[in-house]
Amino acid sequence: MKKAAKKRLLATDVGGVLKEHRRFPGDEKVRWVPKSKWALKKLCKKRKLYIISYVRPGRSDLLRKTLRASFVPDYIPEKRWHFVHSRPAKIDIMKKYGIPTLIDDRPDIIGWVEEAGLRGILFRGQDYPDWKHVVHSVLSMDSVHLEDC
Repeated sequence: MKKAAKKRLLATDVGGVLKEHRRFPGDEKVRWVPKSKWALKKLCKKRKLYIISYVRPGRSDLLRKTLRASFVPDYIPEKRWHFVHSRPAKIDIMKKYGIPTLIDDRPDIIGWVEEAGLRGILFRGQDYPDWKHVVHSVLSMDSVHLEDC
């Protein structure tokens, strides 16, 4: 009997990637990024998904509650949600769990990820303007030969 291939790991941020940023202070309406549910559904078939997200101190419980009430737990179990109180700490989580790739909407974070020798995907950047482009890029990595990596 063939053993199933181990899924590669992939992390995503929440704000600006899965959930739209608030439009103004006090705006608590939850707006999901278009196609974020579709993307997680596609990606979880080939990747073990994690959340690594910066959250201001005292806001983790609110974000956790928001995520629990959404589609996110269908694709990323809560035990793989990691909230950090400093943005550079995202790299520490990636290294701790062996996560080679992070999807984030902040160029500074992508820069730190790449400086650490990891892969960053700048969501809503020139190369990855939406989830369709991200999913295509991530899943096309499966067809790359190991010697090309």
